[in-house]
Amino acid sequence: MSTVAELDKEEQSQSEHGFGRRVHVKGASEIVLESCSSYLDADGNKQPLNDDVSSKLKSLIESYAK
Repeated sequence: MSTVAELDKEEQSQSEHGFGRRVHVKGASEIVLESCSSYLDADGNKQPLNDDVSSKLKSLIESYAK
């Protein structure tokens, strides 16, 4: 399942490509994670999804699954 959220003008001006929408995806986290090459950090900045971060996210996903 996915939802599309409209961004306000300030958020839109700060987005990487100036798009006015953001898609939020709900699904099997481990499968969604496999298709990602970047993520948004706590400040909303795009960061590359390196092996260290990916490993931490996989561990978190596994803990939630328990």
